[in-house]
Parts: sequence; C-alpha cells; structure tokens
Amino acid sequence: MRRLGWGERGGIRRLLGGLLVLLSLGGPAQGLAQGDEELFSPYLGKTRGLAELQAQAAEALARLQTLAPADPTYRAETVRTGVLLVKSGRHADAVALLEPSRPLAQFTLLHALGVAYLRTHRNQDAYDTLLRAHQLQPTVAGPLLPAALACARMPRTCDDSRLLVQEYLALGGRFTRLADRIRYHVPYRLRK
Repeated sequence: MRRLGWGERGGIRRLLGGLLVLLSLGGPAQGLAQGDEELFSPYLGKTRGLAELQAQAAEALARLQTLAPADPTYRAETVRTGVLLVKSGRHADAVALLEPSRPLAQFTLLHALGVAYLRTHRNQDAYDTLLRAHQLQPTVAGPLLPAALACARMPRTCDDSRLLVQEYLALGGRFTRLADRIRYHVPYRLRK
C-alpha cells in the first residue's frame, strides 16, 4: 500500500478545508440572518442593544483581520462580520467587505449585501442582489421588503414594488406597517 506524500496530504487538507467552508456557510452566518429572519429593520435607530451590536461588529472585524484568506473559515467569518455590520448600522463598511464576494450564490451574503446597498442608496444594486437572494431561498420573506423599497425608490425603471410587498406579506413578513406604506406609495412622476 502506497503512503501519501506531503503534497498529496496538503491537497487533502485543502479539500477538507473547503468542505468545512461549505458547511460553515450554512452554519453560523446562516443562523445570524435567520435568528431574526430579516436583516433589514426600519427601526435600527430605536433598537435596544445597538451599542452591543456595534461592539460585536468591531470584535468580528478585528478577528477577521487575523485570518488569512486561504483559511477555511475566512469566508464564513466574512459573511458573519458583514451581517453584524449591517445590523449595527455600518452599511458602507458592510458593502466594502461583502461586495468582492457578490458573485457567490450564498443567501445570507446576498441578503446582507442587498440591505447594505439599500441603506447606502444604491437602489439598483440592492434590488438586483436582493432578488438573487430571494431566488436562492424563495420561502424566506426577508429580502422581499428591502427589494420592494429599492424598487419604489426607482419609479421610472421598476414597477414591481406592489407585487414584492404582496409576496412578502404572504410569506409572513414582520414589518407589515412599512409593507403597507410601500404598497400604497404613489411615486411622483414628472411628465414632459
């Protein structure tokens, strides 16, 4: 029986590390988003524990800086840190952190990035990213309300906000008052 050389062992370690990353993407980062179900909160300024969330985000950023990008847990920690940045109101930092990973098909990452885009008034990016997140998990209401708000902010190019709100409410979304405000919003359009 042949013994594995160092190069082959390294390849196996990288493979196992990659599997750990895939498992961890569904683990801690996923739990952060689904604990509340919705990362987007219209009441961020009134949230109790905002100082605690900001401290957790700062700790997560410091921890992320100690990891190498080749580390198997780096991607999961990036998503976890991005979620904490969004929840703590540091949206520009969340965009800077998560945007390089935008091509990945990972629900929590896309949900957090879409909310951060919305809060930084990048409405088209928010709309596109949040709809991608919703396509990945169509039974979760979370990405639909911020996508509807982004759509309502772009009345010349998007008219799906009412349909998105109806689907959000049908899936059991929590922020019903804001959903109704978006659903009955009539944008002011200038005609030439």
